[in-house]
Amino acid sequence: MENHTKDFINLIEKVLDENNEYFKELNNIKQEDKKELIIKIFENNKLNLNDYKDDNGEIPYLILGKPFEVHIKKFILSFKDSFSINVEILKDISKQIEIDYLLKTISKEKANFYWSISNALIYYGIYKNGKIVSFQNVKFWKELIKKLYSLNLLQEHYPNFYFEEEGYPHPDFNHLTRLINDKNIIEKQLKEKLEIVDGIVIFKKGQGKRIVKKIEKKLAQCNLFYFLKFIFELYYKNKKINNIEYNTIPYKYIINILIKNISKSNDKPIDIKEVMNIKNLLSSFIGLYQLKENKFEMMDISSTKLVTHLRNQVLYANFYPIYELKTDVLIQYIDNIVKPSIKDNKELFLEKFGFTIESLIDFFLFIDKEDDDILILEKNNIFDYDLKILEFYSIDASFVNSNYSTIDNLKETNNLFAMNPVLKYENKYFIIGYKCFKMNFYTSLVEKIRHTIDKAINQKIGENVDIFLESIFEDIKDKHKYEIFSGNYTPPKKDNPESDLALKLEKDIIFFENKNKYLTAQSFFGSETEILKDLTLSFVFSQKQLFKHERNIKKYKKLVFHKQKKLVYNNENIIKISVSTNNWFNIMNNSTKTILTGIIKLGFIIDSFSDAKKYLNELQDILIEISQHKDFDMNISLNQTLFLPLELIVDKYKDDNFIEILKTLVATCMNTDNILHTYDYIQYIKSYKD
Repeated sequence: MENHTKDFINLIEKVLDENNEYFKELNNIKQEDKKELIIKIFENNKLNLNDYKDDNGEIPYLILGKPFEVHIKKFILSFKDSFSINVEILKDISKQIEIDYLLKTISKEKANFYWSISNALIYYGIYKNGKIVSFQNVKFWKELIKKLYSLNLLQEHYPNFYFEEEGYPHPDFNHLTRLINDKNIIEKQLKEKLEIVDGIVIFKKGQGKRIVKKIEKKLAQCNLFYFLKFIFELYYKNKKINNIEYNTIPYKYIINILIKNISKSNDKPIDIKEVMNIKNLLSSFIGLYQLKENKFEMMDISSTKLVTHLRNQVLYANFYPIYELKTDVLIQYIDNIVKPSIKDNKELFLEKFGFTIESLIDFFLFIDKEDDDILILEKNNIFDYDLKILEFYSIDASFVNSNYSTIDNLKETNNLFAMNPVLKYENKYFIIGYKCFKMNFYTSLVEKIRHTIDKAINQKIGENVDIFLESIFEDIKDKHKYEIFSGNYTPPKKDNPESDLALKLEKDIIFFENKNKYLTAQSFFGSETEILKDLTLSFVFSQKQLFKHERNIKKYKKLVFHKQKKLVYNNENIIKISVSTNNWFNIMNNSTKTILTGIIKLGFIIDSFSDAKKYLNELQDILIEISQHKDFDMNISLNQTLFLPLELIVDKYKDDNFIEILKTLVATCMNTDNILHTYDYIQYIKSYKD
């Protein structure tokens, strides 16, 4: 296994050893005379100081650090045929150096020095197209390290090491401190030795599963229903005080592990200290994967790093976020999306499933009256049609989440709770966490319809989502004082463009495009190419359409819809909102500008992704076109975009300041794991100001 940090530090130590006397001399000269230091360094690097004279014929000694940077860049480019590793490796090395310091395996002085060298190329921007020469070229790296050492001596300000221990305990500033704490907890309590290489925890073969089994052994001695209630209460408490950002734990993972082990536990009373201890073990184990994003890294993320970032976000969504939706959201999904999509198969639906859509809605209304996070229903107290619904959604507790354990074995997991939201246990039915997992009932229903009744159900759902979304905004248009437009429009005639929905407000025009595209199983398992494909078929595809609407209205100034209804452009701000029937969680919190430009640079090399490649090419074409138009500011256009789950709109549209918050979301990028939490936080801030 490669260990770039070890190789890099060995190179530095060799350079220090081979140039010990020279570096001592440079440091001594620096103490005495900065001018002499410059002369010495330039002479040693065979640079003629006379080449750097200013207009007055003087040598500007105090600002010669910049020319020396240029010299280093030329040196690097002279090896351009050997560029074979990503410069991101240097960031990983810098990260590992900080980890080694926090683990107390190197001193603060050593860490500071190593870090100043590893981070110098990034700090000064000295690399080419994100690539650098491999560490296998020892001669190159020895010479480069020597030059970087000299450059750091020349500069008044150079890469300086940030010590997390000295920082404010905010979740965006203590990623590595939390990683070290998680490592220490697992090692101390479970006697598992963990290794971190280049910033990544390396599990030995089978170690991840072994860690989970040790924790599950502890769970076997617990009352897991009590444990589950504790986890839900913890979430409600943090959400109530808007503390989600600070105290995010892997709620979804913990809940799924507890549900998996219900049939194996002895239901003994459990001490709250033991609950906290096991909760911390589970949190620490998932914390080792470092899925929680760093918003500061996202500000300057490369297109190659973007893929890893998106993968981590998908896996994060698998393990962390839950959210308490109104029951009305689920009912409206069933009533306005599923019901019209099966209108031609109502009899077959009843025949196959044993209940009607109407009785299903009544069932959800009945459950909604119960406030307990673990609702227990017994057969002798249930109406026949309710019993059929429970059977439809249920699975025996001994089979649910089988093989659910680590990220590496997600593909092996069977009978996920997400698709089987009712448990049968000891001749009773258990509905766990209905407040937070309502949409599992919708997802499971659609999947069962697709398998049993209608393979084309998703296409019909897409058509009915358009109608549903328009009806929502029709209901509130008088309150918010806007005009509604939808359908085909002209000009231009040749493209026959169609807008799912457009709103004209006083100072803004908002275009919506809906997509019933979800993350496929392979994406949820962490396949980077599948994630890119799914995101392109949903978000990128809809944004391509939205940018065309923006181009058309700015170019032609007036769009004519059905019945000669005219949408006139008077220099309003154009907002473009992509809507998905599924919640993509923190992926929807990304900077849309970063995502769009990053994905375009990546492209696809897999032939089976022809549609995705086509949409990327079309998006790139439209962006190039509008960038050449005088009425467009590309920076503004790319930032006036938003990716929303339909459930947010359905859950929030009755809020008095709903439209205002939607517009605020466009300009808001928060480190929350769910864009609904971002909405709630904005709502909280606005109410506080009021």
